[in-house]
Amino acid sequence: MRVLGLGLGWVMMIVALGCDSSQAPGASARAKDEGVAVPAPLPEPAPPPAPAPEPPVPEVATPTRPAVAPSPIDESWKTHTDRRTKVAFRYPGNYLVRSTRTRANESALVLMQDDKFSRAYLNGKLKGEPMDGPMQITVWLRHAALEGTTLEAFVRNEVKGVGEGAFERLEVAGSNAIAYPTDGSWQGRTVVIERPKLLVQAHVDFNALEDPIRKDFEAIVSSMTW
Repeated sequence: MRVLGLGLGWVMMIVALGCDSSQAPGASARAKDEGVAVPAPLPEPAPPPAPAPEPPVPEVATPTRPAVAPSPIDESWKTHTDRRTKVAFRYPGNYLVRSTRTRANESALVLMQDDKFSRAYLNGKLKGEPMDGPMQITVWLRHAALEGTTLEAFVRNEVKGVGEGAFERLEVAGSNAIAYPTDGSWQGRTVVIERPKLLVQAHVDFNALEDPIRKDFEAIVSSMTW
């Protein structure tokens, strides 16, 4: 009888362990044998593809006019001095110089070759259909101080339609200056110079870079003194 009791105890312990499915090492195998599908483990997600490199942005070159050598200054050149501002410069002896007051705080000096056409234009005696006057150099003298701004900011605000690369920073007689090209009936070049309480703006019209007046303009600007 004692042998039978021990056998029955072991049987009951084995049955109790079999009721706990979490501890049955052969559960998956039995489920497979019984025809129950066991889901496979999910695969690891693939890493996202690396972003394609952005194509380089091509630089847009702004066409600029090549530098022009100034005309040589010799003993035939004259000197003009503005009595009010003391701005002085040299100019060719075969040029006419006319001074005019454009505003209360601004005056202009007009230079052009001394010939019959220029004199008739200045005297208002050109007859016939309206036409452009002779090519000329104009120097404006504006009594104004750049308060709260810079020369570059002032020029950019005044001038429209000029590309970034077209502005040229330079120095005239120790003063900051900015030059830029213009286009209209003729080609043109403007140089704006900053002086204490004074802005000097010089402009020339020309047909081609080889025109003598274009070279004379460079020599006039480079000869300026204060």
